[in-house]
Amino acid sequence: MKLCKTSADCADVGPGYFCDTPNSGCCTDPPKELARCVAPYSAEPAPEGSSSATGTWTGTTDPLTESETPVQLQLEERGANISGKVLLASPGSTKFFELDNVVGTRSADVLKLTSSAGLTIEAKRTADDLVGTIRFPPLDDPAQPYVARLELKRR
Repeated sequence: MKLCKTSADCADVGPGYFCDTPNSGCCTDPPKELARCVAPYSAEPAPEGSSSATGTWTGTTDPLTESETPVQLQLEERGANISGKVLLASPGSTKFFELDNVVGTRSADVLKLTSSAGLTIEAKRTADDLVGTIRFPPLDDPAQPYVARLELKRR
């Protein structure tokens, strides 16, 4: 995976490659200081079905407060590239509000998504389930982000 600062850095990777959102990725894959080169989106979205992440995924996280927090991902996959939205609801509520946009990739059945605000999601897809973690950016101490277990089903 080539790292970049601007889309011009990705020109030698292939036609249409561009530089991802600044500070994308997690930890050292890639380093947060640099973004990664991303393949161009295909003209057609991947069809819904066994190999596509396209769709609305709804479920919960570990308790962020005293009860589970409802979360929803609205994703569209084009090739191995994914874009979409993360939505949250108050515990006990079914009314979701948009938290942030995410972009990322799918490699086999593992989705890796990031937002410009530092939210990261890594989840394994099996049939119509996504199970993994959602990492919220730290509020006070950069060394202490909040990481919660994520369990979603396609709706």
